[in-house]
Amino acid sequence: MSTDEAGWVELLESAVSRASQGMLLADATGVLIMANRSAQHLLGDELGRAVGAPFAQSQTDIIKWRFTNPDDYEGRILRSVRDGVAAAWRQETVDERLLEVECTPLRDAAGRISGHIQTLNDVTDARRELETAIQESKARRAELEARERRIAEQAALTNAAYQIAAALTPEEIHRRLMAEAARLAGVDRLAILRPRTDDVTDVAIARGFEGSDAERLAVHAGDAVRRAIDSRRTVLCNDSGIENSPAAHAAAGAGLRALMLVPITLAERAYGVLAVCADEPRAFGEREVRLFNELAGHAANALTNAQQFARNRELADSFQHSVVAKGLPDVAGLELAALYRAAADELVGGDFYDVWEISDGRVAVVVGDVSGKGPRAAATTAMVRHMIEGLSTQGNGPSEIIDELNRLLYPRLADDALVTMVMAVYDPGSASLTWCNAGHPPPLLMTEAGGIELLSHPGPPCGCLIDAEYRSFTSAFGPGDTLLLYTDGLTEARRDGEEFGHDRLVREAVKLNRSTPATLSRGLYASVRGWSRGQVDDDVAIAVVRQVGA
Repeated sequence: MSTDEAGWVELLESAVSRASQGMLLADATGVLIMANRSAQHLLGDELGRAVGAPFAQSQTDIIKWRFTNPDDYEGRILRSVRDGVAAAWRQETVDERLLEVECTPLRDAAGRISGHIQTLNDVTDARRELETAIQESKARRAELEARERRIAEQAALTNAAYQIAAALTPEEIHRRLMAEAARLAGVDRLAILRPRTDDVTDVAIARGFEGSDAERLAVHAGDAVRRAIDSRRTVLCNDSGIENSPAAHAAAGAGLRALMLVPITLAERAYGVLAVCADEPRAFGEREVRLFNELAGHAANALTNAQQFARNRELADSFQHSVVAKGLPDVAGLELAALYRAAADELVGGDFYDVWEISDGRVAVVVGDVSGKGPRAAATTAMVRHMIEGLSTQGNGPSEIIDELNRLLYPRLADDALVTMVMAVYDPGSASLTWCNAGHPPPLLMTEAGGIELLSHPGPPCGCLIDAEYRSFTSAFGPGDTLLLYTDGLTEARRDGEEFGHDRLVREAVKLNRSTPATLSRGLYASVRGWSRGQVDDDVAIAVVRQVGA
């Protein structure tokens, strides 16, 4: 070895000894001349015995056995030495380290191989960090996917709740519950079972059953249904072939293998159960149990609302029969029509109308407005309507009747309550109208000849002044003449803050006057509703009287 070569080798050995990574150095004769401390730490203390031995032999006898796949390791190293080419790869050791292995030929200035250098870099921690990062990434991805599923499921449940809540009758709620349960959970066979007596359970609705299969389920499910209702807990049977329980008995009796009974409870009262059925064994999971319980809860809320709506509707109908005349009388020489609409979002209100025969062929018509809305106003309205009709039997004129009504109402109304009204009496003998206005919008008298008269001269509203005075006035009412009475729900309807107003009402009434009284009343309301974009916020009562001759 020349002096230069010796110096070069000495310099290389010095660098290898100080390197932090494991390094093995072989000379041009193929002898392992050095293995630094890092290499011995990675490959074991036996590596020290290999120094001075042929490089290839040390790989075969000692080094390769430090790796979990020794033959692969040996093959890679020997090919690199034999072919004089660099090779690099990763390999695990028997002590669970991951090493980056690189074997590189060393060449002199003439290009001849003057030795080999092998490096070993421990990347175990880096691998663990990478694996940890990968696992954390997978966990985060799984968490995000689960969150997305929960959000999607919650959105689907929200939509299902909306669909169910939009139904107003129990039958429609049943149908929508079936449809939403089938859509969200992918089940085909569903039923709502309701206990009728201790021994009888009825099928309210069924989906996916053939023939009498649903009835068979109801026959066998009585005990399981009562258990679900009494405990207010979901009753499950995952496999009727191996289970012994009331739910398993019900499923087996109906030819089913799996059954879930979800209680539907309205406040403190049992309603029934949602039955989820399967022909094959099915392990109902926590998600399905939660899903069906939420659907059952939404259905229970909707059923409660539907029952309350039905009660309100019944109450409203009862009030309405008291507020609105059951029918208009058939009076010779007169054509009559009337219309009543409660305020938006109200079932009943405080406006009213009535037409009745008094005596001697005379006919009374009244339209009024009790302050307020809803059932309280409707109750006062019923009292007022019946009072005024009763007072008319004494033969007095409109002003005397309203005066007496005022004295009766004053002690009976709340401090903030009042009643406005117009009462007109048609006398066929004199072809005239006698009328009295108590704080009410003026009726419109349209003559056959095209004249228009406002029946104003209002006195104070009834029920607010004990010493109020009322006067009667008389106008001619001949063939073809029309009397229009109405409440302020028409004139005070608004659009963008602007009222429909009295002038528009008169113009619309004149345009419709050639139609029948019924068409006039409906057309007038339709005009106001259209102008206000469908938002009439107050009660409306209209009465139309037309003289057509005997």
